[in-house]
Parts: sequence; structure tokens; C-alpha cells
Amino acid sequence: MIAESAMDPESLVSLRRKVAESIQDLEVLYLLMEEEGQAN
Repeated sequence: MIAESAMDPESLVSLRRKVAESIQDLEVLYLLMEEEGQAN
């Protein structure tokens, strides 16, 4: 979907970066929740 967009390249790079950061945030939250579950 992003690759087919008519946005300019700079905006696409920015959008991809935001998506990647969001995915990283979710992964970190998941790991923290998993660790918390094992501690109990």
C-alpha cells in the first residue's frame, strides 16, 4: 500500500520510519508484558 502511494519520496520515508518506530514500540511493550508475566 505504501509503495503504491503517490506521495513524494521524503514523505514516504517519514511515514515508513513512523511505522517502523510504532512496530518497535509494540515489540518492546510485548516483551515487557511477557517479562512481567514470568515474574509473577
